[in-house]
Amino acid sequence: MEKTNKNYQRVLKYYIHKLLEIGDKEHNQLIQIKDCIIESKEKNLNGLNLPIISSTLDGIFLQSDYFDNDSVAIDVTKYKIIPKNYFTYRSMSDTGIFKFNIQNLYERALVSSAYPVFKVKSEINSDYFKYYLNYSNMMKKQLYINKEGGTRYALSISKFKKMNIILPSSKVQTKISNVINSLNKKYEINNKKLHYLKQFKKGLLQKMFC
Repeated sequence: MEKTNKNYQRVLKYYIHKLLEIGDKEHNQLIQIKDCIIESKEKNLNGLNLPIISSTLDGIFLQSDYFDNDSVAIDVTKYKIIPKNYFTYRSMSDTGIFKFNIQNLYERALVSSAYPVFKVKSEINSDYFKYYLNYSNMMKKQLYINKEGGTRYALSISKFKKMNIILPSSKVQTKISNVINSLNKKYEINNKKLHYLKQFKKGLLQKMFC
């Protein structure tokens, strides 16, 4: 079942790559990322009690799901506020892979001050921008060139802003992101089915040996 899931992931990534290539062909003008985004540096100076999140390779999660902070005093005034639908990414990576996520869990949340926070300009489709950052071959090449470090890698917001992106028309961005969103939903449904079958198989085996 795990093999089936991995095969599905490969097929999903293949189609995402192909769809993004269609977008590239629609428009061949390079645009610097600094012209596509608006950075936010708002700190939680008033010490608001907001959810603290982490940006991971698997998406956005509550920090408490990953770390036990119950016994640690946290100075939340040093954290950044990240509103809903804003992007963030972990600027340090042990593997050299950087994942760009959209915070869509809370109206407002907190994130480490080391995490860049930004939103895309109104004429840009957020989902398309996210998929391009995470899956485009062009972006992967730029990330490889711009990351800094040896055993641990860093991608500063200043380096990120100087990178380029190819954006098709708003209409094409929406069409492509809608198709990819549909593929992702099918993947999630398939994942749930695989999990159910795995649990069902486990239950049968337990009954056989009871």
